[in-house]
Amino acid sequence: MKLCKYFFFITVILFIISNFLTAEEKNTNKILSVLNLGLNGSEESIYIGGIFTIIKDNHTISGRILSKSENPFYAMDYNFLESNSEFSILYGKPIRFKRGADGFISFAVGLSYNRVVKRGEIIYNDEIDAFYKKDINSTLGIPLECQFVKHIVGPLGIGFYGFVNINNIESLYGGLLSLQFANFAKKREVPQVKSYYKNKKYIIEFNAFKFFHFACSDQLAINGCIGFPNTIKNCEITLPFHYRYSKFYLIHYELKQFFSIDLQIRKFLTLIKDGFYFNLGMRYFNIVGLYGVEPGDKTNSYWGISIGLGHRVFFTKNLYYSTQLNITKPLLGRMKYLDQAFAEEGINNKNFIFGVEIFNLGITF
Repeated sequence: MKLCKYFFFITVILFIISNFLTAEEKNTNKILSVLNLGLNGSEESIYIGGIFTIIKDNHTISGRILSKSENPFYAMDYNFLESNSEFSILYGKPIRFKRGADGFISFAVGLSYNRVVKRGEIIYNDEIDAFYKKDINSTLGIPLECQFVKHIVGPLGIGFYGFVNINNIESLYGGLLSLQFANFAKKREVPQVKSYYKNKKYIIEFNAFKFFHFACSDQLAINGCIGFPNTIKNCEITLPFHYRYSKFYLIHYELKQFFSIDLQIRKFLTLIKDGFYFNLGMRYFNIVGLYGVEPGDKTNSYWGISIGLGHRVFFTKNLYYSTQLNITKPLLGRMKYLDQAFAEEGINNKNFIFGVEIFNLGITF
C-alpha cells in the first residue's frame, strides 16, 4: 500500500502540471480518436488494458478496461489474488504535439467499477489437485491515467500508458507498453527555429515510462535529469539520476535500494539543440541489499565513465521528448554485486553496463 501511495501522489502531480501547461494554450487540431491496446507483466502477474480516448480542444474523455491476473504458481495462502479488473470513465487534459509527428501527452482522473477475485477457503485437496472457493468483491475506485502517444505510420502509433486505481479492496498501479490506432494528422513541417533555449536557464526531465513500468513489479523507480542548457556553447551540462526501491528483487539478491547519478556534458549536432547529441561523463552508483546467504545488508558504491548517444524532439515551445543509449565502464568498486543489481534489465556483464532511456519527457524554463 505504501508504494501505491507514491504512484497516486506523483500521478496527481502530473495531472496538475498538465492543467497548468494547457491553461493558456488553445488546441486547434481536429478531433482525435485513439484506441490504445497495452500489455505488461512478469512471471508473477500480467496486465492487459484497452483504452478508448477522444480528444477535442483541451479536453479528453477516456473509457478503459484493465485487468491484472496473478500466476497461481506463486500462491502462498487462501487469500491469494486471482484477478483484479476495472471499468473506468476518465476526464483529463491533453498536451498535443505542435510540430513533427502527431501525438499527445495526457493526464486524466475519473470513476471506476472494480471487480476483485481472491482465492477463498479450500474445498478439496489431494496430492495432485486442490480446489478453492472464490471470493468475489466489487467496489468503486478513483482511477488516474498518464498517456504518451506518438504517430509512427498510417493509423499506427506507439507509446506507453501509466495507470493508478485507488479503492478499498485491492489498488492497482503500473504501466503498459502500448500500440495505438487513431486518425492521426499528417506530419507537420518542422519550423526553422534559431533556438528553443533563448533566455532559458534550466531543463528538467522525467521518465514516466520507467516509473509506471517498474510498478508492475512492485518497485518504485524515479528517473530524471536536471540540466543547464546555456553553460557551454552548443552544449549543456546535465545531472541525470536514477532511484529504485524494491522489496524483492532476485532469488539470490534482495535489493533494498539502488541509486545512481551522472555528471554529463551533452554535445549537440545542431545549434538549436534539437536532434542528435553525444554525451560524456562520470557515473556514481550506490546499491544497498542482501547478497546470497551472507547476513545483513550490504552497501556498495561504484564509479565509472559513461558515454552515450541521444535524440531530442521539441513538440511544443517548451516541451520535448527524448531517447538515449548509454554505456558505462565501472572503474572502482566491488564488482561482484554490480552484475546482480542490473540482472533484471538484461545486463549480466559486470565489465560494461548498458542502459536505454525511452519516452523521457522534458521541459525548459
